[in-house]
Amino acid sequence: MNKFKDSYNPKIDFRFLAFANMNIDQFESTYNLGKVFKGELEATTNNQIDMVKTKKSFELFKEKGINKETIMECVKTFNIVVTNTKLQMLINYINELDKSDYYEYACKFFMFIVKKSLFGSINNKMAILIFNTIMYQNNTLPIIFYPHNMRSLNELINSGLSFESLKEIIKKHFHISIVYNTPHKLITRDQIIEILLKSKSELENVYGVEHVTLTGSYVNGLYTEYSDVDLIVAMKDKDKKKEVEDYFVKKFETPVDIVLSDEEFTMTADLQKFRLGVF
Repeated sequence: MNKFKDSYNPKIDFRFLAFANMNIDQFESTYNLGKVFKGELEATTNNQIDMVKTKKSFELFKEKGINKETIMECVKTFNIVVTNTKLQMLINYINELDKSDYYEYACKFFMFIVKKSLFGSINNKMAILIFNTIMYQNNTLPIIFYPHNMRSLNELINSGLSFESLKEIIKKHFHISIVYNTPHKLITRDQIIEILLKSKSELENVYGVEHVTLTGSYVNGLYTEYSDVDLIVAMKDKDKKKEVEDYFVKKFETPVDIVLSDEEFTMTADLQKFRLGVF
């Protein structure tokens, strides 16, 4: 398991809570959603309000544990009606589980909620919240379940996926949290720009790079030692994207994420708003 001790990036909580919302729009501003998560902005959109409720539920589970009372309180937060029969079915199942292996316990809990669909429109959210509460209580990194991955898991589980296979599938998703929780050499925006400008000739002549735009946390000012360098790149030969990415990693000595200028992802609200053309 992927234990955490002194180092913990709160962005992991933000991302798994944000994407526990199956209706989240991939083009919505995560910058504003992040402000809501930190309590720096009042929630106004449906997804922002959902973030507030989801965070409140997670904090409740962490503080008071997973039991009938906390589950009912979370359900009320989302104005969902769950019959006492369904709730008791879940509690009875919890009491029967062996909790000595917390990962196996969390996966069984997760699978049961998905199979039984006890919580209506927030069923996936509750499965994610309870799973990650168990992870957090055992000093293990929570997992970011993106909506498309969660929908796939639903289909697999409901079509007869074995429990052992589920454990292996979920375990593979830990790598995303590990990436987010890995600190890097801290570099400033001015240093990034200086390196890019000095590399302009080589990038153009060797790799066919036409334009480079800095985006992400190094533009919106939220970068930390966990941040990678986000770049939008226009280039003649798109097959050289990985080569260019590796080139930048060596130059910056920190992880780099490149998005090609014609990719749909560049249309997200954050990448449209927070961008700085370098050349």
